[in-house]
Amino acid sequence: MSKPQRIDKEPAPASEAPEVIHLPDRRQHGRKKITSGSQKRRRRHLERFATDDAEHAALHEMLRASGKSLGAFVMEVAGIAAGQEARPRMTRRRVRADVSAFLQGVVEFRRANGLLNQQTRAVNTTMLFAEEHGAARLADEVRAWRRSIDLMREQNAATHAAMIAALDDEREG
Repeated sequence: MSKPQRIDKEPAPASEAPEVIHLPDRRQHGRKKITSGSQKRRRRHLERFATDDAEHAALHEMLRASGKSLGAFVMEVAGIAAGQEARPRMTRRRVRADVSAFLQGVVEFRRANGLLNQQTRAVNTTMLFAEEHGAARLADEVRAWRRSIDLMREQNAATHAAMIAALDDEREG
């Protein structure tokens, strides 16, 4: 088999060259599909949502400012990165109250509540006592309980005020 002979030609002058040379689009040959933009990342789902005129204008202004496509912008706002699942944004609540003082107040309040339950039981028992032993002796017992209750109120007044102050600080902050 003989080799084809090479014919040397002088190149055509530039004045004879066409203005535009159309080259074939080789991307369409074979298996490769023409893809562009976000479709290269295999996005198959189309999400739609409605906006009014003001929302539409504001959204497109934000898009222009960010320089991103709508899809990229929504994914960023939603906190979804390529290949990751959506994560809800966690916000930390700032506690400004003195937590240890508040917990101490709760403990003391529960103790006082326990004492109140005991006193309620004592009153019920007293009713039975009065029926058995008479009013004079009952009056003496009631005066003693009254002194005990007043003393407990005085002791718990500071705790109660501290708890209210802690709650007020939380509301103001």
